[in-house]
Order: sequence, then structure tokens, then C-alpha cells
Amino acid sequence: MIGFLRGRVESVAAEQVVISVGGVGFEVAVPTRLAAGLSVGTETVLHTVMLVREDDISLCGLGTAEDKALFRLLISVSGVGPKVAMAVLSAFSGAEVKNAIAAEDAPLLTRAPGIGTKTAQRLILELKGKLKDEDFTGGSGILAPAGGGGDEAMDSLLALGFARPEARQALNQVRGEDAALGAGEQIRRALRLLARE
Repeated sequence: MIGFLRGRVESVAAEQVVISVGGVGFEVAVPTRLAAGLSVGTETVLHTVMLVREDDISLCGLGTAEDKALFRLLISVSGVGPKVAMAVLSAFSGAEVKNAIAAEDAPLLTRAPGIGTKTAQRLILELKGKLKDEDFTGGSGILAPAGGGGDEAMDSLLALGFARPEARQALNQVRGEDAALGAGEQIRRALRLLARE
């Protein structure tokens, strides 16, 4: 599995980018909102989901670990494939999708290409119980931490005075690089990233 790519943007199209990593160019499908923010020649990190089918192996790239988790949830819904999930994340931010599901706002979801009323209702029905209530009021993630407790690394960064969005972004990047890191090492690496900014 390829969990993330860090490399140079070689080309950008509406729904696909090519990222050069170690001399290899990876074609990655991305939401149009993400593609619009990428420029050729810049370094980027994409959180990826590798899809393997009989006749195809493809990579879908998302800007954050939270969007990657949301993408996985979207494609877990019956009748929703990667193209439809990408269309949803092209039309709306992750927070907008979560808020629409929380508010059971099917008409809003149908604004995404490929989403009809029945699919929107199915998304709401199947995902509302999988998303934490706090996500709809500014919580830090989509899924509960594996241990079921608090997020020690996030709490530490907040206690040090960092804003939640910047702390979340740094931790998502650190965790995307190595999900097995302990809280202490996550904090150290996140602080290094935050110091650069």
C-alpha cells in the first residue's frame, strides 16, 4: 500500500496530478479543489488511497489525513465509487460534507456531480453514525482515536499555544509519514514543522 507521497509536482490537470518521487512519476487522481491549489515545480504531500481492481491500479490523493479518512468512508457506502467520492470532495470541503451529513441535508449533497437524491440519502443513512458528533462542531478528526481516549499529541500542542487547525495539519503530516510513532515523537516532529512556518 502507498499511504502518502511527498514529492515535486510535475503536472496538474483538473482531476489529476503527476508527483515525482525518487525519479518516479506517480499519476494521482485528486479533487479539483486540491488540484487548483497545486503548482508545477512545488513540493507537496498527498495522503493517498491505493485502489486495486482486476484491470486497474490507481492512486487517489487527498490534502489531509482527515480528507483521506472521509474518502474511505464515502467509498464504503454502497453505490459510491472513487469517482463519485472525488466529485463530492471536489464540490465540498470535508467539513461541509460532514455538516451536510449531520444536518441530513440531502439537497446540498445532490449539488455534487453524480450524486442523486437516493445516493445522498444513502450517504446520510450509512455515514451519520460513523462520524463523531464533535466533528460537526469543530472537533479534531473524523474517527475516534484507536485507543478510544484523547489525543495526547494534539492536547500538548494546544497547551503550548498553537491553534487547533495548524496543530492538526502538522500532526496529520507527521502521522502520514509514520503512523506508528508514539505521542512524544509526534509532538517533536510536529514542533519542527510548526517552527518552519
